[in-house]
Amino acid sequence: MVVLNTVIKQGGIFKRKDERLTIPNDGGRYWQLKADQDVYPNGMPRQFSEGNKPKYPYPAVANKRQWGIITNYAGKEYDYIEVPDEWQWFFYHFWNWASDYNLPTGRVEGTYTRPGNFRTFLNVTPGSKLWVYVSLTEAHRSHTDSDSREAGARCVVTQRNMSNPKPWKWLARPCARAIVKEKRDLGSEIEVYALDMLKPPPDPSRLAIHEYYWMNEQTAILQANKRYKVSNYPQIEEANEVWGLPLTGTPAPLVSWGGSFRIKKSACTLMKPGQAWTPYQ
Repeated sequence: MVVLNTVIKQGGIFKRKDERLTIPNDGGRYWQLKADQDVYPNGMPRQFSEGNKPKYPYPAVANKRQWGIITNYAGKEYDYIEVPDEWQWFFYHFWNWASDYNLPTGRVEGTYTRPGNFRTFLNVTPGSKLWVYVSLTEAHRSHTDSDSREAGARCVVTQRNMSNPKPWKWLARPCARAIVKEKRDLGSEIEVYALDMLKPPPDPSRLAIHEYYWMNEQTAILQANKRYKVSNYPQIEEANEVWGLPLTGTPAPLVSWGGSFRIKKSACTLMKPGQAWTPYQ
């Protein structure tokens, strides 16, 4: 059982990690994934391809059709990948780092069901590290819509379904406006680096900017600059609100099998060393 730790860091300066970002000057070639309106037909976000349906914000997850993302390992293409036990803890500690180590641990306080949904979800201490983890990895989220904890997959962090050897899965796709680092130039495509989940996880507090991305949502809000607004995922922001902490975005590690994937050059913008960038717009 995860135990509640009620100590909140006091007196320090909260460091928001999704602002004042620049491209490294290390000799590498860095690219930024383009936003929806740059890759979808007619310069419109993905919501507008659905006719007259309500224009809710959509998770801005890059896909194969518009961005040309190819995830392939040992000759087999994949999308969702199993998250081994040690990597599940990596995700948990990574989001602790992203919150600047400000949130209490939290605990599972019970379960509940949602109207029209037969699955059982966890009720977790609001504003806690565990709440952030559970919210981002539960069923029907943008990156955990297959073989989730709620569907019976193993989750060591919450100690749920421990008799099942199959762990929950994560969608190996970044969000739009992510920064990636070129590994090989393949003509119309580039191969880019990603964390290799077939290896032991790295220190989650020491990732390079191309080894994680800021999760964002594509809205249908047209701004004065003629760009459709791209906003941050709310999980760490909502947890911070509980404690009166500053608002901030929510990142995710850029993972793969084998340590790389391919993407169309035309779906990315080549960045300059030292160039300022933002995961939103």
